[in-house]
Amino acid sequence: MVVVSVPVRVGIFVSLAVALIAPAAYGLASQESSTAAQTPARLDGGKKLYRQFCGQCHALKEAKAVGAGSAQKSKYGEDGGPSFNELKITAHQSLLAIVGVWDGHSKVMTLMTRSEINLVSKYVEAATKDHKYKASLPSDAFR
Repeated sequence: MVVVSVPVRVGIFVSLAVALIAPAAYGLASQESSTAAQTPARLDGGKKLYRQFCGQCHALKEAKAVGAGSAQKSKYGEDGGPSFNELKITAHQSLLAIVGVWDGHSKVMTLMTRSEINLVSKYVEAATKDHKYKASLPSDAFR
């Protein structure tokens, strides 16, 4: 019978645990990252703009924005907006929503340039392209 000291037994246990858990953890991490839409690097500025101007009110998991609205009065408005976590939104819809007369957007659009609005709109389209439900604007009912 071989006698193994306690430190050696602990080392063996830790090595086995790491060998068994690491592949499972890697699989979960890679699965999670593959479920989010991959946006082109050229739209990274749009993601940053989304987080700055839109993500305070509109949730979007791809942008890591929770969208709870502004609890305190701020330059972005007081109310949260709809979550985009399941909505497929075109760049055109996003642009119309930003420059349209929607609660809070009239202030936001004055804080962004036209090129920033275009960039964030293209980012939203790319980030939501694989989402489940097609978004619509209230004005779509009049088509």
